[in-house]
Amino acid sequence: MTFATVNIIHDMHTDENWDEIIALSQGVVTGYPHWRAFQNRLLMPVMISLVESFSNPKTALLFIYCIGIFIHNALLVAIFSKLFGRFCSILAVLLWCFGFILYQDFWLAPWDIFDLSLFLIVWFVLYTSSNANLLIIIFPLALLNRESALFLPIAYWLVQTNFDLINTNTIWSKLWSRTTLITSTLLFVGMFWTKLIRDYIFLGSSFGGLDLENSLIGNHIWFSENMLNMLFQNWISNMLPINLITVFYLIFVIKNIWGLHTLMPRTASVFWIFLLLNILVFGYFNETRMHFILLGFYLFHIISYIQNSYLQK
Repeated sequence: MTFATVNIIHDMHTDENWDEIIALSQGVVTGYPHWRAFQNRLLMPVMISLVESFSNPKTALLFIYCIGIFIHNALLVAIFSKLFGRFCSILAVLLWCFGFILYQDFWLAPWDIFDLSLFLIVWFVLYTSSNANLLIIIFPLALLNRESALFLPIAYWLVQTNFDLINTNTIWSKLWSRTTLITSTLLFVGMFWTKLIRDYIFLGSSFGGLDLENSLIGNHIWFSENMLNMLFQNWISNMLPINLITVFYLIFVIKNIWGLHTLMPRTASVFWIFLLLNILVFGYFNETRMHFILLGFYLFHIISYIQNSYLQK
């Protein structure tokens, strides 16, 4: 499945696409990425650069992508086999590959590939409400990949505080706790590292200039345009399938948080809201690769529904 998926992805992107993606990766290594926000996303571009020593840039890129997708699929099989059984794990891989292909965009950035496995682990921790310390262990590596690592302390806090059981009588004790201290420390360290790398390694934009308008937070704000697309324009464009999926799950997680659905933990639904808000504010909603980090939530929900509705009867 890994090789089939990579081949399909390869054919979906033109040579011009791949040249742009290679330039995107190389820009991070040289200190001249497209935008300041890309500069701290070092892990995958550096790995690709190392492989480039033994091959041409496109081969190196595709090799790292193939390894990354293989690791993700291996984790997917291991996790879903443990939780749902062998049949469901195979079904999960098939569904994920379909979703990954559906959500393809012009860009397929190197850091997106690492995020596939990273957020699969995060969704596993949230779904099982266990192994929260795993998020702390992988936090430094995730931080080398990109600032999406800052969501790991939030997931850690949701699990460690038993967020599903929080009420008005316990919320203050949860807020003033050792878990909150650890979460706050990790968030501070993560933001400090991200700002430090962006300020001291970033030499300039590949488009020219120093990207000074984004010197504070390092990124663009897309909220108004994203809301316009999501609420109006996407319903009459090729973004309709993505819009339908997003709106369906927005309704689902709201019901889940209010206790009207119990198939998924409330912690997972709250975390999904955090990620969607991040996409709406700092990402570009119609750049569908932004939604890769949500695919794990969809998989856990679909496989849970199938198992509870059909396989246990």
